[in-house]
Amino acid sequence: MKTKAILISLIGVLAITTTVFQACKKTEENTNQPPTCKITSPLNGQEITKGESVTISVEANDSDGTITEVRFSIDGVGKGSASSYPYNYNWNTDNEDIGNHTLKATSVDNGGTVTTDEIDIFMTEGGSTGTFTDPRDDQTYTTIDIGSQTWFAENLNYNTGDGNNNSWCYDNNGSNCDIYGRLYTWEAATSACPDGWHLPSDDEWTTLIDFLGGEDVAGGKMKETGTTHWNSPNTGATNSSGFTALPGGYRDTNGGFSSKGGRGGWWSATEYRATSAWHRKLNYSHDSVNRFNYYKEGGFSVRFVRD
Repeated sequence: MKTKAILISLIGVLAITTTVFQACKKTEENTNQPPTCKITSPLNGQEITKGESVTISVEANDSDGTITEVRFSIDGVGKGSASSYPYNYNWNTDNEDIGNHTLKATSVDNGGTVTTDEIDIFMTEGGSTGTFTDPRDDQTYTTIDIGSQTWFAENLNYNTGDGNNNSWCYDNNGSNCDIYGRLYTWEAATSACPDGWHLPSDDEWTTLIDFLGGEDVAGGKMKETGTTHWNSPNTGATNSSGFTALPGGYRDTNGGFSSKGGRGGWWSATEYRATSAWHRKLNYSHDSVNRFNYYKEGGFSVRFVRD
């Protein structure tokens, strides 16, 4: 009887050991950690103007393997995927409805484990756009109606004359002019206007900024979205106004160039003193608009407003 009891006990211990071993083995077989997935651009709740080309950007990593694919869907409809970094999808919004849209990203690792992230954006109508061709050099600029004003939606790229030394490409590199336009002294900016346009006064800048909600928030509504041209994180950028501000940097009075990608500055026609004038500045790290004065010999970008 005693031997039988011992035998039963041994069988019980063996059964428990087997169960624990199998559980441990099962755990070992399922140690694949899920990947991460985070939509970094656009931002949740961001306003996007219909017609914009929007880059949906995702950060995805896998601690114990590799990311094999990131899938993109909009309002539940699959749109495409990216199999290598950077994990981006370019969304053409020309035919999208005004209102809310849900953007979803799904990261997949080499073990088949998935992680998702979702955000909501709001599509707005935006202002009416047009074009203007400068008869002096046949360059064509996009224009945008914002409130009661019509603005250039691109930085001026008119060469005031190589011998005049009053407008420059950033770093004296012509490819920068192709993207960001030229940087002008104040005197050059006031005289470079084509017929029908003028350099905006300080009050006209204020009219624009007030229409967009004031200095604390207007910058985000004016900046081009994403980080193709602006440095990351390009805080608050929605370009809901259609102004499409670019960070062309500036030229100081000693001839040095600085801050391309980080900030953009635009002259006003209003003098501060005999040697300086007001300008507006936008920055990659916040969504406000700043008002400063600077020496007229410095170089800033130029936008015109229609007469």
